[in-house]
Amino acid sequence: MPRRKNPSAAMDTGTPERYQHLQSDDYRVETTDASKAGAKVRVRITTQSPIDRYLKRNEITRRQFDAGEQLYELHRMGFGSENITASFEYQIYSHTALTESQGHKIVKYNQAIRHLNKPEASCVISVCVYHQTSSDWARSKNQSPRSGIKTLRLGLENLADYWRL
Repeated sequence: MPRRKNPSAAMDTGTPERYQHLQSDDYRVETTDASKAGAKVRVRITTQSPIDRYLKRNEITRRQFDAGEQLYELHRMGFGSENITASFEYQIYSHTALTESQGHKIVKYNQAIRHLNKPEASCVISVCVYHQTSSDWARSKNQSPRSGIKTLRLGLENLADYWRL
């Protein structure tokens, strides 16, 4: 197969086959400043996690969504790995040693979770952090699948009140 004579522009949009199963409101095309980002045009998928879908379907409010996103960010920044390297040389890392910023994020995460009661905390963690649907969480707790979204709403509302969003 011959190469193209003119190289294509830098884009992060993928192939048309990639988006054939998505609805038009599941993604958006963004243009960016090429000096700051690698591609001038990119596609951002807007329904990657369950709370994204719940917000799109108006099952949760924007305030509840922001609380869930904030909890996810605290978990990712606190429990994520700081020791990432591109070298293939053998290095010894301690999985118990945390940076100071990781410690602060973990403390904030734990304080927020302690503000919730046990079922709410379990549901919010499952949906926001581990991307499990609320109905799957309810089934795992031997509850009605419809009760999962109610528990999620209550938990996210309590988190939003805690953070004064």
